[in-house]
Amino acid sequence: MKANMIDNEIEAAHTIRHPGIVNIFNHFHEGNYTYLIMEYIQGEDLFQFMSANGFQPMEDKLVKKLFRQLVESVNYCHSHCFVHRDLKLENIIITKKGKAKLIDFGLCQRMKSRDELCNHPCGSQDYIAPEILKREAYDGFKADVWSLGVILYTMIYSEIPFAFQTRMRALSNGDMDAHPAIVFPDERVENPSKAKVDSSAKHLILQMLKVDPKERICLEDVAKHPWLRKKKPLDSIFGIKKGKSEV
Repeated sequence: MKANMIDNEIEAAHTIRHPGIVNIFNHFHEGNYTYLIMEYIQGEDLFQFMSANGFQPMEDKLVKKLFRQLVESVNYCHSHCFVHRDLKLENIIITKKGKAKLIDFGLCQRMKSRDELCNHPCGSQDYIAPEILKREAYDGFKADVWSLGVILYTMIYSEIPFAFQTRMRALSNGDMDAHPAIVFPDERVENPSKAKVDSSAKHLILQMLKVDPKERICLEDVAKHPWLRKKKPLDSIFGIKKGKSEV
């Protein structure tokens, strides 16, 4: 690994303290190695969690619970100007108590401001934003939102929204409009048996997977989206939906 990337992870370790993020207590160097001393988390990563359940679509209630926790954790990172840049199922641990914990800040970067762009293309191929595939300077905050959108789609449908090679071929000429469009499994003609998904969840996914990062929703607005909004005890009594009273 590049020395500056190790430094970035160490800086994140000593800056970020959040219950939804793995806690790193200390670090030390020995020869060519750098050691991070972190908390032990009992559980399994989200990929293993879904695999153990036969990659069946997750229940809406569970998806909301885990995804809300994940958004809160990443939002905390962004509030400290850290972009993760490698958000994926394998970097989310589901603890024995059913909590989502974000791990692995090996590709993170601390930005000087919200307007600063990243120049180092990185990430995991199924989760990487289109602008990074084009190898141009990119907004790391919006790139994290894209990766979260892929994660949300996968949690709901148990499949990745885009085939990597198809995306690469589509973007090879530099035309962002050539990026494949989202096709929701429950709307495919050949697969009508898939359970229908809440239209509000689909709306959020579409906003997070906007190919143009300037049109992509910001993480703060993801957290405020009606689909993720926690219902208050009296909502069902007074008919409050999507943040508005229907009394």
